[in-house]
Amino acid sequence: MKSGSSTEVKIFYGYFKTKYRFQINFRIDFVYIFYVFYML
Repeated sequence: MKSGSSTEVKIFYGYFKTKYRFQINFRIDFVYIFYVFYML
């Protein structure tokens, strides 16, 4: 992975939680994180 991948993940994850915070679920969080990692 690139050195900036972790930062990008935090940004996308933060955006995701802000946009969908009303329907956040731990399982959804993990699925989204793994999806982002696979897309990198």
